[in-house]
Formats: sequence, C-alpha cells, structure tokens
Amino acid sequence: AVPTVTITSPPDQSNVSSSFNVQTTTSDPSMSVTKVEYYVDWTLQSTDTTSPLASNMATTGLAAGQHVIAAMAYNAAGVRACYAVTVNVQ
Repeated sequence: AVPTVTITSPPDQSNVSSSFNVQTTTSDPSMSVTKVEYYVDWTLQSTDTTSPLASNMATTGLAAGQHVIAAMAYNAAGVRACYAVTVNVQ
C-alpha cells in the first residue's frame, strides 16, 4: 500500500517568521509509516522517526518571499508519498 502524508501546520500560503513548527499526519492501511523527511525548497532539513511526526524548522537564512515546505513519508516497505505547501517568509 501507499502511505499518505499531510502537512497540517503551517497552512498553505501562510506567513511565517524566524522559526515555525511543521506538523504532519501520516497513515498507511497495511503497514507502519517509518519516517518523515522534511524539506525546504526541496533541500532535506531533518528526518523524524518518532511519533508524533513533527519537525521544528528555523527559517533563519531564508530570503524573504515564498518557499516550498515538503514532507516525504516512507512506509516499512520503502514506498513514499509527498505533500508540499508554500509559505511566505516575512
């Protein structure tokens, strides 16, 4: 089966400042989700393997403007799913 991942915070098109939490929900109908990778502009920032699967992200060093935040979930078989939102760094 294919896992699912959703970024529940921050919402798409939201404004963020110096640091923010990225929170996700994951599921897989037939096996466990083993990890979630977090990306800023498609560059890996952190990997979480413990529940709840959430990551603190510092936006220090990011230029003001829009950036893509993505979460990639993997199940025990290595199958992955991705979800992305765009945030506006103030």
